[in-house]
Amino acid sequence: MEISTEPTKKTAKGCIILFGLMFFLAGLFVGSIAFHGVFKSLIAKNWVPTEAIILDASLKVSRGDEGDTYRATGQFRYEWGEHIYTSDQVYFNKTADSDRKFHDGNVREMKAFKSSNRPMTAYVNPKEPGEVVLYPKIRWGMFSFMMLFSVLFAGAGAFIMAGGQYAGRVIERENKRKLLHPDRPWLWKDEWQTAEIKNSGKAKFYGALGFSVFWNLISAPLWFVLPEEIIEKKNYLAAIGYLFPMVGIGLAIWTIQTYKRWKRFGETNFILDTYPAALGHALQGKLVFNKPLPLDTVFEVKLSCIYKYSTGSGDDRRTVEKIKWQDEQHIPLSANRNADGFSIPLRFKLPADEHPSAWDDGDREYIWRLSVKSELTGADFVQEFDIPVFDPNVYKIRIPASAQLDASVTAEEVFTYQGDWQKTGVQAFEIPGGHAYYFKAARHKTMGVGLIFMVLTFGGIGIAPFFSDIPIIFSFFFGGFALLLGWFACLVWLYKTQIETTKGALSVRSGMFRGSYKTVNVDDLDSINMTSTASSGNVKYYDINAKTISGEKIKMASLVLGKRDVQALIDKIKSDLGMPIED
Repeated sequence: MEISTEPTKKTAKGCIILFGLMFFLAGLFVGSIAFHGVFKSLIAKNWVPTEAIILDASLKVSRGDEGDTYRATGQFRYEWGEHIYTSDQVYFNKTADSDRKFHDGNVREMKAFKSSNRPMTAYVNPKEPGEVVLYPKIRWGMFSFMMLFSVLFAGAGAFIMAGGQYAGRVIERENKRKLLHPDRPWLWKDEWQTAEIKNSGKAKFYGALGFSVFWNLISAPLWFVLPEEIIEKKNYLAAIGYLFPMVGIGLAIWTIQTYKRWKRFGETNFILDTYPAALGHALQGKLVFNKPLPLDTVFEVKLSCIYKYSTGSGDDRRTVEKIKWQDEQHIPLSANRNADGFSIPLRFKLPADEHPSAWDDGDREYIWRLSVKSELTGADFVQEFDIPVFDPNVYKIRIPASAQLDASVTAEEVFTYQGDWQKTGVQAFEIPGGHAYYFKAARHKTMGVGLIFMVLTFGGIGIAPFFSDIPIIFSFFFGGFALLLGWFACLVWLYKTQIETTKGALSVRSGMFRGSYKTVNVDDLDSINMTSTASSGNVKYYDINAKTISGEKIKMASLVLGKRDVQALIDKIKSDLGMPIED
């Protein structure tokens, strides 16, 4: 991995701080305007009311890509002592805003006084008679909105600047360690200084809390702004804006769950026996939790090699995580806990041909992630650890004898869990002459609900051009994507499969409704295997396929969870059919 240069590091740090400073100053500027208006209004309580003749009144409209803004403008004449003054100060705050109803009402009032030749009350500073205002009242709603904007932007700017400073210090420490340990890259990172990989529930909670509060402060005003836009202005497309505060509700729920996990489970660590882990050998260690768990707890443990990369630029820039390799186990606490009662041993065989841990390229990163999950009453146990994994052919790694493996050792020989076909969610029953395995529809409801939500979102955007002046090309793009997602949603909600095994034949009925029916003689089967077809987060989904000697492919099941459980089901089906089971 290439070592970053000092000038590049300082330039990146300076750009981040400068970017944050722009946000910080923008927030301070808006806050100063808001406070200036309130300050002047409070002082004006002691000003003297006097009669003013309205000379002109109009509503100034400023058009913009982000929406129109409004401001009541006018001119009036008043007398003070022996002098006649003319002023155009309708408000103390001279900025325009989106509250048309407020400004329109004031313009109508000024025009009414003008048309009836009646004087309107203005408020004059007796010490400086040239200083006057027509509407001195504080607009607390607008003040709150401006202060919210000020706090958010100034806070975001401060956070970005602090993040830039912190990132700069991390890079400085990392670069120093690169010079000290050029042949041991696992010592470059703060979190890999020892074999104990920590997972801080407290840090996760505060991170979730900060992001949730920030998002909700930004999106909460939409609950009050959108009804007028939709109901009074008939701008139904604006209803899409409700997505943002709804996401805020989801973030709040996520924050509460994170807090409950932290309070229930405290800090959980993973201690490596092989430090760092070596490709082609066993990753072994123990998961240490500091609070007791129910004895019937079963851990779902996954080890994944994730390729994380960034694509696009500007507003189109996005980060993608792709699972390159994954293995998993189900570990019962009661049968596997160590003598201390607060730890369990973990062991995986690492492939020799996968990419080691890497992170120096700003747009690409290879992460080895250990995920441990268990569904419990109340808060679920969910922990993740990024593990240092390196190539022993490139770096000198001390590998304990218990972790040394050669190429002939299979993953199944490394740990005892061989998979449980019943955990795939299949329903098994006997039929005349054999067995049947049924995968019902709607097995992944969370995924299905998420897809429906996305279909409604993209579909709503797709039909928007028919009710607005948005270019029709958006309908083809978003509408087409909504149709594609809709088809996939139908598969998730409606697709079902029944597999029948009898001596001498395999029968499969699959589809969304009645489906297709296919029967193949065992002698005509070449293989039954699984392929990974989709992933979501750190979850991989598998299809089970049969292949005939002639090359025909028959889909037996779709979107099945659990690599080893799926393999166990395949072995069970092969056993029913009398086919050889591979070691």
